[in-house]
Amino acid sequence: MQKYSFPIGMVQTFFKYLLAFQLLLFATMVNAQVKDSIMHFLKNKPSPIGGLSGKYSIVSGKPNGISGVYAGAVFGEKLKTWAGFYWMNDPLSEELLDPLKPQLGIVSTKYEHMRYFSIAAEYAFLHRNKWKLSVPVQIGVGRAREWYVSKFDKSIFNDSRKPVFPLEVGFNGQYMFFDWLGVKAGLGTRFAIGNGTSAVYSGPYSALGILLYFEPLYRKLPENWQVIPTHF
Repeated sequence: MQKYSFPIGMVQTFFKYLLAFQLLLFATMVNAQVKDSIMHFLKNKPSPIGGLSGKYSIVSGKPNGISGVYAGAVFGEKLKTWAGFYWMNDPLSEELLDPLKPQLGIVSTKYEHMRYFSIAAEYAFLHRNKWKLSVPVQIGVGRAREWYVSKFDKSIFNDSRKPVFPLEVGFNGQYMFFDWLGVKAGLGTRFAIGNGTSAVYSGPYSALGILLYFEPLYRKLPENWQVIPTHF
């Protein structure tokens, strides 16, 4: 049976073109009209949102999942901001030989893992009925950990932690089932800034998440249950 090889090069090439197109879109959007639109929607009263996030990413050339939770606010129909906490579902692993005695075979396993907190903003450039297309920008700060585990006694050694600053840009598509519940999917690229972290944690991602709009859901409750305001 022929062994399947994940097409990393093809995926990376696709996302390079996607990023180039997105930067062109950013350059087109950053004009006086868009700035005025953003300032207009910032004047609206914010409505709270929250949800779960799931990203399928290429980390160090290998597929991996990144999960998260987030909460934020929507300003009108075009502008959204939020903060969230994200983590890799599984650490990267690599089995290592003893460089001095390779005849011993595998002597240890190297692990790498990242988690981070981020803030984000998203601008919707197209809105049709229940559909919405938008451009998100996400900036984070977190910790990248690297450690080794001995094959013989399972002890941990060379355990180190480094700061990492992920920057994520992409495209999102959103569909609302109800005025309070929807799904969101997206494609984008993550740039990891930090000493020794860029080559490991930078890479493309695809995203799938659940959207919860608390204000419409709250308004559906009986009036005697509504004990908090629907806006901040």
